[in-house]
Order: sequence, then C-alpha cells, then structure tokens
Amino acid sequence: MLTDPGLLRETLLHELLHTCPGCRDHGDRWKSYAALVNGRMGTNIQRTVKVEGEFTPLRREEVKYVLRCQSCGREITRMRMCKVVRAPWRYRCLCGGKLKRVQ
Repeated sequence: MLTDPGLLRETLLHELLHTCPGCRDHGDRWKSYAALVNGRMGTNIQRTVKVEGEFTPLRREEVKYVLRCQSCGREITRMRMCKVVRAPWRYRCLCGGKLKRVQ
C-alpha cells in the first residue's frame, strides 16, 4: 500500500491541476502549471510516477457474470450487471456467434 505522504500530496496536486481551464490532458498548459507549482511549493509533480515495490489495487472486484460464445467458446466476464448480461441474445461475439450467460 502507498503510504508516502509526499507522493500522496503530489498526486492530489496533479489531479487538482486537471481542474484548471485547458488542463484536462497533460498538454502544454498543464505542464506549465505543474512547473509553476513545483517551483513555488518544492514539489515534483509529473505526468507519471514510478512506484517501487509491489502494487496492490485498493479495491478488488470479483467477476460476477460470465457469458460464453456458442460458436468459438470465448468467455466474456463482467463485474457488474449491464445490458449484455441482462439480454445476451441481443449481442454477438467478435466471431459473430451468439452469447449465452453461464454464470
């Protein structure tokens, strides 16, 4: 688990920069704001960060639904109820085969 308060602070600042006008992506404006914040706050906000050690997701969702293609046998998994889980007969596999819910 990530417990470095400096990394948490920089991540929050990084995300806050995305709320500035014209900063939805990591374009020139976002980079200029990041450089400004880094200079004034002594941080090192970057587009990406390398995390050392083992990464474990904060939340692990279990597969609840499985659909299987009746032609090729391909399995499609879903973690939440969605249109294809509710009505698999309306959808097709990539191969064109019919889908059937098996779990």
